[in-house]
Amino acid sequence: MASERILALSFVRKDRDKSLHIMRILSCLLLFLSLHVICGSAQAAPRAYLTAVARAWATDPVRNELIVNEQSAEARASAAKSWFAGGPELSGTYLDDHFIGSNVGYTSYQGSLSVPLWLPGQGTATRKVAEADAATAEARLDVEHMSIAVRVLDATGAVLIARKQAAIAHASENALAQIVALTREGVTHGEFPSTDLEAATSELAQARTDYALAQEQISVTEAAFAQLTGDSQVPDIESWDEITGSVSLRRTTQEIEQRDPRTQAVLRNVVAAQEGMKLARRSYMPNPKIGIDVMKQGQYQSPWDTQVGFHASITLPSDVQNAPIMTEAANRMAAATREEVMTRRTIRNEIAQVRARVIASRNTLDNARNALDSLKKRAADMKRAWQLSEQPLIETLRAQQAAWEAERAMNKAEIGWHASLIRMIIACNDLPGGLK
Repeated sequence: MASERILALSFVRKDRDKSLHIMRILSCLLLFLSLHVICGSAQAAPRAYLTAVARAWATDPVRNELIVNEQSAEARASAAKSWFAGGPELSGTYLDDHFIGSNVGYTSYQGSLSVPLWLPGQGTATRKVAEADAATAEARLDVEHMSIAVRVLDATGAVLIARKQAAIAHASENALAQIVALTREGVTHGEFPSTDLEAATSELAQARTDYALAQEQISVTEAAFAQLTGDSQVPDIESWDEITGSVSLRRTTQEIEQRDPRTQAVLRNVVAAQEGMKLARRSYMPNPKIGIDVMKQGQYQSPWDTQVGFHASITLPSDVQNAPIMTEAANRMAAATREEVMTRRTIRNEIAQVRARVIASRNTLDNARNALDSLKKRAADMKRAWQLSEQPLIETLRAQQAAWEAERAMNKAEIGWHASLIRMIIACNDLPGGLK
């Protein structure tokens, strides 16, 4: 009997261990699936914003202009690989003495074919200038893409704030309608004075006006967003947080400055100006021309009726031609240098502003949340006190308006906080997929 009992207990213990093992496996699977769902939902909103940026980028007219500029510069660079500095020149001459009344029979046909030659190093310098212009246009594409990302962010924030403000206006309208109903009933039974009903009615009318204006603001901001992106679907940016922008928040000012597309654009513009100076030095005189001449003479009893020759045309250097070329190149170099200095200053200033905005928006959001909690509790207490005839209605309405105003401020602060993080990510060129 004892042995059978021990055997039965062992089977029970094995079944229990097996069940616990299965439960652990199921728990791990559920945890994995839940994490997968959470991560997927957390990444959906960033993808939605990036999709909106991509749509705006695809329809941006400045992008098309810069693409044409880049292609044009590449075409010039390819053309500069030619053996000659320009196209061939063909000329012909016809001479006849019959036009002056002579009948001797002097007639001449002359034709020439000439081509311009590159000056030493001029062809290579021309090609490098075109390649530098193409690189500058490509860098400006990244600058424009960055600008588009900021504009989409601003448009998105405007729509989200307008929608939140409309929701608050609608909620305040409903709440004031309830207060008006309670006040009207109280006035009927002699519990409240008629002045309370007048005050509540005026507040309700103002709330309805605010809601109508909020609806108008939604239409305006949504139209601007659709015009920019070509789509009416507004992304949610409230999932972008410190974790999403952790890499950007740790970057130094120097690192952000070097990663900014505007820095690369002005540096490439300086390189293009330097190549332009080299080309100007190589173009110290007009391009010489060489060619061949063929002449056929129909003269009376002439044994030499055909001649073939060679000709060259060289225009000597002159300050009249060289000075404008050199000064124009020097002006472009000076402008490129100035633009680099000013752009770097602008970028550093923006970095400081974006960093300060991130910190300020975080503090503003925390303070707005605390203020909203306190004002909501105060409004609720004041409403209960009014219903018990312990406080006048006007004070209750003021408390309620203060709570709604705090909620509006909190919504703006919340959108501003997330927008400041995304702006920091854009400034650091850390958007998923980059600004290409």
